[in-house]
Amino acid sequence: MSAHAPLSIRCGENDGMKLRSPGAINEFLKVIWDHSWRWQALSLRLAFDARRLQFLEFSAPQIRDLTVENSSRGFGGMLGGYEFGEMHAESKTLTCVLRILGNPTLRHLSLEGIGLQWNNLGFSRLRYLSLLRIHEGAPSLQELLEILKMASYLEQLALDAVEIINSSDAQELDMQPIHLSSLISLRLDDLPAGLAEYLIRAIRFPQLKSKRVRGRFLEHFENSNSDQNPYHHFFLALHPILSSSTQGLTLSNETSLNLLSLGAGHWAEDAGEKTASLEVEVEDPLSAVPKMADFLTSNRILVPLTIAANGYNRAFDATLPPTPSFPAEVLEKLPTVTHISALVLVDALNIMNVLGTIWRDDETGRLGWACPKLEVLDFGAVDGLTSEHREAFLNAR
Repeated sequence: MSAHAPLSIRCGENDGMKLRSPGAINEFLKVIWDHSWRWQALSLRLAFDARRLQFLEFSAPQIRDLTVENSSRGFGGMLGGYEFGEMHAESKTLTCVLRILGNPTLRHLSLEGIGLQWNNLGFSRLRYLSLLRIHEGAPSLQELLEILKMASYLEQLALDAVEIINSSDAQELDMQPIHLSSLISLRLDDLPAGLAEYLIRAIRFPQLKSKRVRGRFLEHFENSNSDQNPYHHFFLALHPILSSSTQGLTLSNETSLNLLSLGAGHWAEDAGEKTASLEVEVEDPLSAVPKMADFLTSNRILVPLTIAANGYNRAFDATLPPTPSFPAEVLEKLPTVTHISALVLVDALNIMNVLGTIWRDDETGRLGWACPKLEVLDFGAVDGLTSEHREAFLNAR
């Protein structure tokens, strides 16, 4: 191999299922850092601490693909999805921000738990941008918008738990559309207040196949078809994904998290299949659930629907509410429901009451049961449900 040939480097502390010692990894990094000018691709999954601060800066004019995951707890990183044990006390006060010299033009950029100095980098050829759990070294709002405007060929965008600097300014900015005609995958989660809403209003994504968005825009579901709706283009992209879901939809009322979620299929980073996952922050689920139900019915989204009346994310030590948190009467308007689950006794009883009552259809005037396609009623996790409750339901329906 030529001493000047481009290099693609991959290094991790648990790479290839063989645990490597920190000392050996540091020695390896020292060797390859002397050849950073040859790098074409770099992928690191390491715990950055005081011993590795020297590796936060490098000159790599040829680099195109950069993936860095900081698994150190001190910098907000994760290891295998779990907190990485106790780090040295000094690691918790260190700033972990990459500095890339050489003015490279990036094609793939993925950072987790580690920041970046965003100046003197080219983004005109960027295809993939993923920023996860970044505090120090997150881009400013203006830097983020400039990156997105430059990255007109961007195909995948993920922003999750990123402390965008000056993000509150989004509410005061004039809405300037950002055209990402190649974007097929979008993920916006756990962002500063107002930022997700601004981005989904600003970004135009006619080819979008996969989206996962969390924000506060429930009221805009009520007139989603109106071209006066500030999220109109968002709903135009959303409707075909929801309507064509081969796996059906799931409506989950996550009361413990104050979230109402609507999902189609399974979230896939490769965006090979059309998927959608929306999480709407709500204050009152009793009024929020009917709004989401009206959105589905008014848009004739008639795919199989699963209802999780009390969500899936019950904490082990959480006290279940004694009052209803799910408006059971909404089931009358959802004829495609096939599965229903609940955790709260009062909600389970209300649901059984609605399902065991004959209702008149407002449009046709016909009498019938709510949820005529129901296949599964899962109340196995409901405390206090008796055999008498079950028998009364079975006798009624």
